[in-house]
Amino acid sequence: MKNTLLVILFLLSLTSFATAQTALINQADSVADNTLQEGKIIAYYNEDWQQVPANGKVSYYRKLISTDGNKGYWIQDFYADTHTKQMDSVLVANKASILQGHIIPNEGKVVVWFKDGLKKEQSEYKNGQIQSIIKWHRNGQRGLEGYYQQGERNGVWTGWYQNGNKHWQGSFERGKRQGLWTLWSIKGNKEREMQFQQGEKIAQWSSFDEDNK
Repeated sequence: MKNTLLVILFLLSLTSFATAQTALINQADSVADNTLQEGKIIAYYNEDWQQVPANGKVSYYRKLISTDGNKGYWIQDFYADTHTKQMDSVLVANKASILQGHIIPNEGKVVVWFKDGLKKEQSEYKNGQIQSIIKWHRNGQRGLEGYYQQGERNGVWTGWYQNGNKHWQGSFERGKRQGLWTLWSIKGNKEREMQFQQGEKIAQWSSFDEDNK
């Protein structure tokens, strides 16, 4: 009899725990639904893109711009101090991920801006994976351009100095440096070259005339 009573109490405790967990989950969903109002702020973030309360050290905030039927949610990020856009609106299909710090859309373009309105970064996504990226310096000059395949760097990548001159260029294959890599001085003169194979150097750097730098 005593053992039977213990079993019943144990089962009751499990049932109570499950009920409590279900209530918490439903409550969380309800809170999320209540905060998802079009045109309203839905989250605040610090400089590391960690979610913080509205009265915390806020660097960015996120708005729900609109909902798109069964496709998902259009969201957009802003700088907290200037209220200028930090990112163009993007479509996020998964409701559970719309409050994550850095958004990864399933499809489309992600454009990030400096506070003064100059373009900072642009990336393309397909099937939830990044396809390409371009970055700009603060003065508007292009600073980096590269491509990806299945989430890894692939193909020709190029970097530029702020004055517009090419800084470096080389290729990746499945995330590893491959083939000829070249470095230039800020004046535009070739400095060094190196051959890579599957990320490993296969020769010493070839240096060019120091007087041409």
